[in-house]
Amino acid sequence: MTSRAWVVLLVVVGTGCTNLRPSFADGGGGGGGGMVVTSCAADTGCPNGMVCESCPNGATSCVPGCRTTDQCKAGQLCKGGVVCSKCPCPPGWCEPDPCLDLDNDGYVQSCKATDVCPGKQLCDCDDLKPNVHPGQAEVCSNGIDDNCDGKYEWQDPACVKCPGGQSQCANVFACNNLGSLTCDSNSGCCSACPASAPPVCSANKCLSGGGINPQTGCRAGAVCVDCNACPKNLAPVCGVNGATYDNDCNAQLANVLVLHDGACLSGEGMQCDLSPVGSTLGCGTTGTLYCRDACPQCGARQNRCTKLGVCAWDGDCPAAQASKTCADGGVAFERCVNHACVADCS
Repeated sequence: MTSRAWVVLLVVVGTGCTNLRPSFADGGGGGGGGMVVTSCAADTGCPNGMVCESCPNGATSCVPGCRTTDQCKAGQLCKGGVVCSKCPCPPGWCEPDPCLDLDNDGYVQSCKATDVCPGKQLCDCDDLKPNVHPGQAEVCSNGIDDNCDGKYEWQDPACVKCPGGQSQCANVFACNNLGSLTCDSNSGCCSACPASAPPVCSANKCLSGGGINPQTGCRAGAVCVDCNACPKNLAPVCGVNGATYDNDCNAQLANVLVLHDGACLSGEGMQCDLSPVGSTLGCGTTGTLYCRDACPQCGARQNRCTKLGVCAWDGDCPAAQASKTCADGGVAFERCVNHACVADCS
């Protein structure tokens, strides 16, 4: 049986404001199918989440609504004081409890001064984390707005300034010197990369790889490989690890997947945050890299900076490349073919 959606126009008493309140698919205030049941005698004759109401003409109907909080779902209250534009009119609606404290940290999500919650404080920006609420000490290296002031990391004045005048950072791009500076995850401050020297290869061994370490932003050490295992032609390719190899064979020898032809751009392969273009939480401000989800099928945070136009999944497009307009005026569907975004108008 196909259910019909209820839409009731309610006027909040005393305000003169109108609000369009749709019924819920499960019956509005906490269950039921949303179907109109006529000639009811009491609430007990109505589905869950509905009440029996009458009109001046004597007709009765079951309508989505509530009389008491007992008729609402967990975490909801029955809010009355509404006047409907049409009859029948329920006495109240089930709405989220503004004083609900899911993580039991003494703070509720509501920031309305009119919401009075005895024993509770207002404006919890994450009601699932007990260590996140107003007044909490800001941790300057975890990427979380711990004190709910809308700022975090180096943006928050609560963070301690770095000793020696170094810049504060959330990731290496904020340090603005890839290969030389890294971001200390413990202090949230930029610091110099440790000095390193390339390995000394034995006879018949050659250096291969190198570039920028995706984890630290410092220079990645090259490795020694068999000089005779691959041809000597120079056709640089960039691996998913952000390292440049002389040719595809050398990348395969290092067991690294090639992401695109040509040398890696500075910072490619580094960890990043999915943030607006140009943000230092993303991939710098060069306009040559974008931040893609390197593992969309898993929940791990594996976002990596990648050259514009390069992709590993269809979901990387059109973020990696502006979508093209098809002949019929529609927008092309972008597919990832051989690690490149291809416009498909079919």
